[in-house]
Amino acid sequence: MLLIPDFHPERLYSNGYHRWLDVLQHSGYFFIFTLAVLWVFPSFRRFSPHYWLLILLAVVLETAQYWIPKRSFSLMDMCSNVLGISAAYFCWWAVKKITGNKRTE
Repeated sequence: MLLIPDFHPERLYSNGYHRWLDVLQHSGYFFIFTLAVLWVFPSFRRFSPHYWLLILLAVVLETAQYWIPKRSFSLMDMCSNVLGISAAYFCWWAVKKITGNKRTE
């Protein structure tokens, strides 16, 4: 995704940039990515240190955009990425508690 220049699909269905939609997209992408990681790699289901590894990945990916042509670094995007990761971990934990399913540990 870093190499796709200007990936903002809202331009296809609206007239301009919407900050709330950008936050929703970034947090949604990282929410889905984190759930996929939690499902595929059971070791990541332990909160620490894997949570912090995913946070570091999000920070590095956003910071790398500073040096990639036609990309831009955004602190708001970075916070949205962290929000998506945190929400995914919380949802995974909540489902585990509600269902009492020990396989999701």
